Amino acid sequence: MLVYKGNYLYKVAYGKGFTVDGEQLPMEYPRLISPYGRIPRKPEEVRIEWEGHYLYHNFDKLIREHGPVG
Repeated sequence: MLVYKGNYLYKVAYGKGFTVDGEQLPMEYPRLISPYGRIPRKPEEVRIEWEGHYLYHNFDKLIREHGPVG
């Protein structure tokens, strides 16, 4: 276990998670949260739209597309 005390007490242990002042912090969170999109971890595909344009990726099929929406 690794412990660090500064303004808060941080603890991390392999396979047991991470705590700050005894509060367990979630380790599963989206890969990206931004105005452009919300993307989960390890997605099969990603599509982002912004200001009338899009970007599309399919990682398994190695596809990348972009252009105007519509």
